[in-house]
Amino acid sequence: MGGGDWKIDGDTVSLIGMVDKTIYLKITDDTLVYIAESSDEFPYMDIKDGEKFAIYRPEISSDKFQLNSRYSEYGLGNPKVELNLMASELPEFCYVENVRLYDEDDNFIGMMSPAMDADIWSYLVDCNITEECSKTYYTLTKIRCGQKTYLDDVRSEITVNFKVTPAP
Repeated sequence: MGGGDWKIDGDTVSLIGMVDKTIYLKITDDTLVYIAESSDEFPYMDIKDGEKFAIYRPEISSDKFQLNSRYSEYGLGNPKVELNLMASELPEFCYVENVRLYDEDDNFIGMMSPAMDADIWSYLVDCNITEECSKTYYTLTKIRCGQKTYLDDVRSEITVNFKVTPAP
């Protein structure tokens, strides 16, 4: 709807400063209703009192994100685990803005990077260990739909079973 600012007072949202205009909309369950009284006219559109605007609420659950792992050898004695987050069936106009990777102790490890396929995000984790063990990793994914961040911290989790690797 353009630039400017907004504020909510009770069940009314005010859009302020769009081309030097103020627009008032009533908030209902899933729509915004234009209130012509006290509002300036909508810029560039002929909107009548009572017209409705649907509130876009994308529904994205963590089952749309699958975190997988695979062992990879990157040079002699430099084994890695590649963690791959795959996103599927995102709503139209929605995309992954960033993916943050954490370990089981909630330590931030790093940002995952998009692979050639924009629906896959990857990170390489060293797996030089002296004994077999399991480690849990999880991702927090920020989803954007249009210009707004609608969903933050969609969580995916995986437990990786590490194998003993020979010393280089």
